[in-house]
This record gives sequence, C-alpha cells and structure tokens, in this order.
Amino acid sequence: MISGVRGAVLAAVCTCLSIVAAQAGGDIVALHTDGRLQPLARFADGRWRALEPAEEAVSGRQWTRWGADGSSSPIAIRRGARPLRCDGATAIETDRPGQNARERDVALATSGALRPTAATRVDPDATVSKRLQPTIVRLFGDRQREQRLSAANVEQFPIVIDALFEATAADRSHVYYFESSRSVPNAAQGLDPDADPIGTLRISVAGWLRETDRRVVSLGTTSDLQWDQVDEQGRVRRQRGLTPIGVLQQPTSMAWVMKGSEGRAASVAIYEVGRPRVQMTLRLPVARC
Repeated sequence: MISGVRGAVLAAVCTCLSIVAAQAGGDIVALHTDGRLQPLARFADGRWRALEPAEEAVSGRQWTRWGADGSSSPIAIRRGARPLRCDGATAIETDRPGQNARERDVALATSGALRPTAATRVDPDATVSKRLQPTIVRLFGDRQREQRLSAANVEQFPIVIDALFEATAADRSHVYYFESSRSVPNAAQGLDPDADPIGTLRISVAGWLRETDRRVVSLGTTSDLQWDQVDEQGRVRRQRGLTPIGVLQQPTSMAWVMKGSEGRAASVAIYEVGRPRVQMTLRLPVARC
C-alpha cells in the first residue's frame, strides 16, 4: 500500500516538474485564428523577442486562448500537427478547428504567466473623449505643420477623432491609443479622371497618451498623408487603422498587441508603452493558410 502511494506521489511530482520545465524560458504570446496558433514573441528577462521556428516555441507548452470579452479557454496543439508556412508566417493547427466566424477572429493566446486584458473602445461622445480632444487637436496641429501644408487650404476642414481606446496601467494611470484625421476633398473640376482621379487628401495622426490625475502627457505620435481615391459610387477607399487585440501588463510598461491590414493582408505588431515613450518591438504578418 505504501509503495502504491509513493508511486502515485512520485508520478504527480514528475508531471508537475515536466510542466514547469516546458513552461520555462519565459512567457510566450501568440495569435489564435482559423484554428491555428501563430507564436509571436517570448517575454523573458524584461525583453520581447520574436520567435522562429514555431515548432520549437510551442512544443510541450500549455496554452490559453483569450476572448475579446475577457473569457479564457485552454487550447492544445493537435497531435501530429506540423508547422505550416504561409503568408510569410508560421502557424500550427490546434484542437480548436475554428469552424465559426467567432473562431476565425484573431485572438490572443498565451503560455506562461501572461494574462492579457482588453483595451476598451471609448465612445466619441464620452466625457473622456471631450477631455482629451484639446490635447489631440494640439498634437495634430504640431504634426500637420511638419507636413508643410497650406493652413488656408486645410484649416476649414475639421479634425475628427476616428478611434480612441483605453487601458489601465499597473500604476493605475490611464493609457489611450487614438487615431485622428482631417480630410480635404478634391475641389478640382473638369479633370481627366484617368490621369487625375478624384479623391480626398487625408492627414492622419495617431499616438498614445497617458493620463495621471487629469494630467495628460503624450507618449509619442505618428503622422501620414494619404490620397483616398473615390470610386464610381462616390465612396472613399480608406485604409483601416490599428485595432488593439489585447494589452499585456509588465512591471514597468505595458505591451499593446495591435492588428492592422493593408488590402487583404493583415499584420500584427507589439508596441511597448512605457515611460516616457512607445516603441514597436516587432511586426509580423498574420498567417492565413
């Protein structure tokens, strides 16, 4: 009887040690989409590192899939599955086949101690949007002047906050990601539509803000000039911006995992948001096999 108990205890201890050994070497964040796992990066020793190949990264690890509503569920690599290389990225099949539209959405999966939280979309009419608007308008003006555009030609058109997301940092300060733009329609008449297609000049400014005790500080901005062509139905073909998939808290910073798209191609990037700046750690294509 004693030997049987001792054997069971030893087996349990060996199992736990195996799990600990498999999870060693830092925490890993991945994408889960179309029933496949695409490892992105490892967080160890306070740094993010890109992962390649996927087979070494996922072998013997436990994984959790995180939904946009904060829900979580375990997933596992399908037995016998081999990494697939597609769209310049590597993915491997899981035991979640992704048979419905929700499963085809890009979600975060983690292995280790990482626990992502959602970035909340802020309504344009919310109090916080109105409170941040003067800061965003000021930052927009600074970036617009760098583009050397004629103020007389653009100032008559409003600055619009296209998107605003919020997440709470470990120090309880509020961090925001915003996208703003000003659209200047093409006023020229009688032009050859083939040589001079009608469109809209779009000035875009995006960035991060940190708010502590109602004091708002910019963590960095980017700007861009785009020509949005108008199609035959009068619709503007506009490129989509970035959308947060999740936020990963770290001791001195937070990592925003952002999805972007250009045409049919999608990509994901990790932005490390700290004090006093924002740095893009990596950017990878989303595997669509």
